[in-house]
Amino acid sequence: MQKLRRDIEEQAMQSEAQLAGLRKKAQDAANEMADQIDQLQKVKSKVEKEKAQLKSEIADLQDQVVNASKKGGMSEKMSKQVESQISDLNTRLDESARSIQDLNATKARLQTDNGDLSRQLEDSESKLAALTRERSGLLSQLEEARRAVDDEMRVSYNITILIFSLLFAILYKVPICLFIFLLL
Repeated sequence: MQKLRRDIEEQAMQSEAQLAGLRKKAQDAANEMADQIDQLQKVKSKVEKEKAQLKSEIADLQDQVVNASKKGGMSEKMSKQVESQISDLNTRLDESARSIQDLNATKARLQTDNGDLSRQLEDSESKLAALTRERSGLLSQLEEARRAVDDEMRVSYNITILIFSLLFAILYKVPICLFIFLLL
């Protein structure tokens, strides 16, 4: 019986949780719908304003057409002014085109110069690398030569000492076997 009661209570709690979730979803959906309705009303009022502005502009243009047809002489003057403005704009356009061509020519020249300088830089870097390798080789040879000179100096020094020692032994009549023993 208690087990059945617990099962019923659990199902009731699950049902309440599901019901609360559904209520929340329904409320969220209602809020979203309200937001969409507000947005649509704003868009509608904006469209109505634009419609009124367009009607006003159409009316103004119709008035201008009527005035222009009444004032034919004015339109010729305006036509000449427009033609003059068009001519000025074409002149500016031509000047801009020439400037663009000049800039493109300058760009091409600078790219060529840049390519030349890049090749010179690569050549210089390769020459520098070769000189660095040659310098390393020369330093190695110099170190070997120094070691050889040091070795020769030691041998020469030892020979000189040996010669002076022999001369000393001969001069002071030191027996040669004692002298050899002292040298060893």
